[in-house]
Amino acid sequence: SSTALAGEFLNSGTSGYGLRVTTHSTGAQYGFAVDSYGGGYSRDFTVGADGNVNVLTGNLVIGTAGKGISFAATGNATGMSNELLDDYEEGTWTPVIRDGHVSGTIMAVSAVNASYTKIGNVVTIIASFTRADTASLTGNLVITGLPFASAGGQQMGGNAWVDNASADILCQITAGNQAQMFLKSVAVPNDYVKTNNLSNGRPIYLSRTYRV
Repeated sequence: SSTALAGEFLNSGTSGYGLRVTTHSTGAQYGFAVDSYGGGYSRDFTVGADGNVNVLTGNLVIGTAGKGISFAATGNATGMSNELLDDYEEGTWTPVIRDGHVSGTIMAVSAVNASYTKIGNVVTIIASFTRADTASLTGNLVITGLPFASAGGQQMGGNAWVDNASADILCQITAGNQAQMFLKSVAVPNDYVKTNNLSNGRPIYLSRTYRV
């Protein structure tokens, strides 16, 4: 019948796996199911009669680097070059603030809260930190320590707010190169934020999205 068990493989021991294949005719039922045994069978994975795949108790693990989920069956824009979603990652990163250039003097910071999310080849970073020194620094404020270096040719792609004691500065983020970022004032064209524009005890808030 349409609801009868079509096939069954069972481990008769006290642990292991059971495999059941059924012929249910409705999308609400499974056409293929894997059950695990741990003192009783529990349903782990099914393929429905409607073709939907359901992972019920674990994660779908992509075990080979560069592999992922293909969207090749969908419509394409004229310039399409890839339809494989091959990465997802989220975590924290540590901004390193330098004076003038990528190897300049490091500014001390505290209250660091910085996170990132990477989907495919696109990274979004969010960060805030507070200056924690009174060093006499005067060069461009350079942010390094990005979780991923950006692809070349990207100049803009984010915003920052320098919450200064005397005058706040709204900024665009300019990439500089693949591993560092500068802050450029919105109010004053071509004016980069300097390390001495951020007073001791004052914070910066920023977010940026870029391609890797």
